[in-house]
Amino acid sequence: MRRALLASVSVLAVLAAVPALAADLPSKMPVKAAPIAPAPRFSWTGCYIGGNIGYGWGQTGFADPTPNDYLVTGGGGGWSPVAFTADTSGVLGGGQIGCNYQLDPSWVVGIEGDISAASIKGTTHTPLWFDSPLESKTTWMASLTGRVGYAWNNWMVYAKGGAAWAHFDFFSTNYIGSWTASETPAGWTVGGGLEWAFANDWSAKLEYDYYDFGEHDVSFAGPPPPTTEHMTTRTMQAVTIGLNYHFRPY
Repeated sequence: MRRALLASVSVLAVLAAVPALAADLPSKMPVKAAPIAPAPRFSWTGCYIGGNIGYGWGQTGFADPTPNDYLVTGGGGGWSPVAFTADTSGVLGGGQIGCNYQLDPSWVVGIEGDISAASIKGTTHTPLWFDSPLESKTTWMASLTGRVGYAWNNWMVYAKGGAAWAHFDFFSTNYIGSWTASETPAGWTVGGGLEWAFANDWSAKLEYDYYDFGEHDVSFAGPPPPTTEHMTTRTMQAVTIGLNYHFRPY
């Protein structure tokens, strides 16, 4: 009888301990860490708008193929045709808007339009007309370009090229009077840059551009005779930094 009682007590003790052992068992077993999901790859697809500021420089060439021109010679006789150049430089700043499409996995194509106010100017002197100053000033520049880029995650290097426009003012004066002219020629531009997306919707860029506006005849208005023509050539270069806000397609 006593043995049966002791056996019953032992069985009951074991049964009472089973839940505690079962609850403690998971804490004793090694637990596998959950796999870490890779960070999502940055996408350049979408449209953007932003601003830029920079420094530009270039040359404006003047040529007068007509001997004895009034603007060049002051009306004197016996002078030969002349040519001279104004070196220009100054600041510019404005905005840009564009759209990109990322081709899997790294190539990016897009289109961009930009316009900037400018104060890029320089002065030369006509070599024959009493050494009078002649100023060239660029007041604004614009372009419409296509872009091709190569991206690695949130960095992209790109090249661009397309059409360009700019407005130029010219001014010359001496004791006889003042002469002015202006024009807005079309030309072409090529360039490239590096862009860094430092946040999901924001990117910063550093860009270089070259502009060529070809050769054009410009008519100066001033004292009699009322107009005189010069042929001008203009090339420009610019380095800008910019900031873009991106609108995602999702």
